[in-house]
Amino acid sequence: MSPPPRFAHQPALDGLRGLAVLAVLAFHLRWAAASGGFLGVSFFFTLSGFLITSLLLAEHAATARVDLRAFYARRIRRLLPGQLLCLALVLALVAARPAVYPGRRMAGDVGWAASQLFNWHLLGDHRTYADLFARQVSPLEHFWSLAVEEQIYLVFPLLVALFLARPAARRIGLAVLALAIVVPSLLAGQVGGNTAYLATPFRMTEFAVGVAAALLLARWTRDGMPRVVAAVKGPAALVAGAALVIVVVATTLGSGWVYRGGLTAVAAAGAMVLVGASGATGGPARLLATGPLPRVGLVSYGLYLYHWPVFLTVDTFTWGRGALGALVKLVVTALLAVASFHLLEQPVRRRRPRAAWRAVAVAVAGVALLLAVVATADPLPDVVTATEQIDGVAADAVGLTTSTVALPGAAPTNAGGVPGVGGTVPEALPTVLLVGDSTAASLGAGLVEAAAADPAGTGRITVNASGACGLVRGGDYQDEVLDSALKMTCPAVIWEDAPALAAATAPMYVVILVSLPDTWERSWDGGITWADPAGSADFQRRLATDYGEYAATMTAAGAGCVLFLRPPVALVDLGDGMLPERSFTDGSHRIVAAVVDEVAADPQVGWVAFGDDYDAGRIPSDAGDRPDGIHFSRDAATRLGRDWFWPMVRDLAAEGACPDGPLPTQGAAVNSSRP
Repeated sequence: MSPPPRFAHQPALDGLRGLAVLAVLAFHLRWAAASGGFLGVSFFFTLSGFLITSLLLAEHAATARVDLRAFYARRIRRLLPGQLLCLALVLALVAARPAVYPGRRMAGDVGWAASQLFNWHLLGDHRTYADLFARQVSPLEHFWSLAVEEQIYLVFPLLVALFLARPAARRIGLAVLALAIVVPSLLAGQVGGNTAYLATPFRMTEFAVGVAAALLLARWTRDGMPRVVAAVKGPAALVAGAALVIVVVATTLGSGWVYRGGLTAVAAAGAMVLVGASGATGGPARLLATGPLPRVGLVSYGLYLYHWPVFLTVDTFTWGRGALGALVKLVVTALLAVASFHLLEQPVRRRRPRAAWRAVAVAVAGVALLLAVVATADPLPDVVTATEQIDGVAADAVGLTTSTVALPGAAPTNAGGVPGVGGTVPEALPTVLLVGDSTAASLGAGLVEAAAADPAGTGRITVNASGACGLVRGGDYQDEVLDSALKMTCPAVIWEDAPALAAATAPMYVVILVSLPDTWERSWDGGITWADPAGSADFQRRLATDYGEYAATMTAAGAGCVLFLRPPVALVDLGDGMLPERSFTDGSHRIVAAVVDEVAADPQVGWVAFGDDYDAGRIPSDAGDRPDGIHFSRDAATRLGRDWFWPMVRDLAAEGACPDGPLPTQGAAVNSSRP
């Protein structure tokens, strides 16, 4: 079979492809000037629609038919070899260095990637594109866009072929194309950012815009371009290109307009650039067609395929996140992409018989290169973030958890000491309001049971906690699902419900336990900059302000003492054992502790070194107390309530104390600077 007629190769389009992939790489390197570099993927979708349609139109113009079987065979030869090699490299990397992907979902991720359904896997697993930076992610996370493209390839070429084969169906085809552009754009704002970004029906708009641009350009080529169009085509392309550059610099993943039809606007601007660059030979088109950009464009597929696992691997070393790490990431990615293009992708596309052996050689060389990097560098301390660690172990703690236990008996008395705290009357058992995140809720469930089982007399505990809720207000989280959930829940639970409960119950102690949420990276400027307590003076000021205001709010509502519990070190499974979550090693928790110490200058505010004593074994613990490394099992929480918490709080109430520092583990005495 002779090869089909070819759409004329245009180096300027390769140059545009090169710019798009460089934007994506810069974004994944977290370069501030490319905060909107993820929109390079949108341009790829539009470019794919434009090129595929142009190829099919050229074939039909020359042969009066479209051979879909040959088309799909070419797509398989073009895309599949590189993907299979990438999967092999990722499996080798994860086997050699589990820290690259500490989760246990590698086999499932490979299956979803190979089946071209990874975007639906992310949606079903409630994972978002923003998770690339918010937590440990799969080295195959970038396969979502490849999956979207392959799914669209199953549909649009068929529609184009039908459009060309049956003139009577052309109006229907154009109507379908218009609907594919308009309807997803209108609905995108109704479904939420994650679905609008990852779901194929909403991303086909960009592809459809490229199809429309190719059809329009083909008609102008055949029938002649209107004078007005010919006059403004070049300037319009320049303006659209400049707009895209501005958008890439100014946009972030948190920019809401992107998910409310903004991707369609980006696609329209991209289509204008494509139409302007097609067939042009001078000016900006010449710059795009010469120099390094078209060469980068030729290997853009490999650059995209291999960059993400390479980036994640380099990030696991001490030098991986600095300038040296960025250089190594780019060099290794480029070497893999060039080798893959010349030794694997091109030979397979041209059906050279030795391509299979070369593929093996490329795979071996690629694995050896990356493993050499792994073997010759010092590893980064094995720590991860854990925004996803709200799971089945603490299922009761994910939502709002409010429990009250009231045992019969006389109301507690106040005989002096800290205002609202029982003084020297031994019979006066404490009333407690426990506030915090899912760690507080998992502990609180056991404290409730321990209080209910305590035959000593009257006591009351109210647990008001919700998963991932801290005291620091405002800002955006990079994980869209988490961000939306916390904004809907946490302000009401922490800043409204808890003070109302304090006013209603007048507890002796408001006990606050927040493990991770107030250390997670956050942005208060719409996603332009992201910060955590360890690296941001602004974050530290917000911590001090909100922690101080919260303590004052609780005492004003009627709490006798606001008591902060320092949390135990959160542990996360990296694949080779339970290791500290990053905020406990990068200084973030030390900063929170310092803030609490300052807030505790108020005589009605104190803190207890619960986590320090628990981690050091001064509070008895068992290996299975926290099955996921963060949340307490019900049995462990009940034991802690019975053997540590309630004896400690009863002793504090008897002494009229609001403690400021470590306490004896048996609760026999109180170490307090506040009598």
